[in-house]
Amino acid sequence: MTAMTSSADCPPARLSATRAGLHRIAEHVLAAARYAATGQIGLVASPGGFRTPPFGTDGRFLAVDGAELVAGGAAGSRRAALLSRFAAEIPGDQPSPVVLWPEHFDVGITAAAINYGASPGDDHVADPYVYVSPHDGPPPGRDAAFWNAPFGAARSCRQISTVAEAAAFFRDGRARARTGT
Repeated sequence: MTAMTSSADCPPARLSATRAGLHRIAEHVLAAARYAATGQIGLVASPGGFRTPPFGTDGRFLAVDGAELVAGGAAGSRRAALLSRFAAEIPGDQPSPVVLWPEHFDVGITAAAINYGASPGDDHVADPYVYVSPHDGPPPGRDAAFWNAPFGAARSCRQISTVAEAAAFFRDGRARARTGT
């Protein structure tokens, strides 16, 4: 996630069909190929789409770039900038690399048993959203207005419209998860 715009720019209803198609490609083509070669499924965000990290002896990769399915040789990838910057703020939490998870089709990190990420939408939240998801679920004595999803807290593109707001949401979620509020 590099930038969010105003709630008026939140994607239209046809996003669901596009997301479902890209999700199938991520999970059943790219991740399946990587799993067959390495036993791992994680993908990474890249300019214009998403890709496998380089794998195999020749460093090949599979990618979706715009509307194209691409196969190629070793190449770098761009990580989701907001998550990378947030991970740099919390080094003591030992954040993971940014990964695009094909089974949920979201991009995220894990730090100190809390997942932080962004999704293009799913069965829980139809619009694109950012989330904070403690591994043990929302804190027991939690503020239900903040912890509004079965997996933790989510804010749609209609609620958060800038990168700064998304970063503040991650920071707030981290603090609340650590204090149980």
